[in-house]
Amino acid sequence: MLHETRLGKTMHGVWKAESSVMLDDTLCFTLTTMKRASGSVVTSASVAKREGNFYTHRMYEDYSRQLDSHKYSRVTAKVVEAQHIIALSGIDEYINEARAKYGIELIYA
Repeated sequence: MLHETRLGKTMHGVWKAESSVMLDDTLCFTLTTMKRASGSVVTSASVAKREGNFYTHRMYEDYSRQLDSHKYSRVTAKVVEAQHIIALSGIDEYINEARAKYGIELIYA
């Protein structure tokens, strides 16, 4: 499955890695790894729906799952990227979970 991965700093100066895949014409699956206010580096997966020029995510309705969480003594681009790469190794499983939630044909059975 092809996905685009971006690594950079947020407007708050926090390292963030993000990979996105379109599930269909309107649903976008995103895998995100970044440092949270708790100090942990968290990897999560979510789906947002394209509505015009915007993407919306409805809490408690749309697909969302925390995949990994670790505390590091120092959060660098390498730390965020390494945790993100580990999560990417299971991306097909998470995409299939999301596809099943929306009734979209699975890519791998």
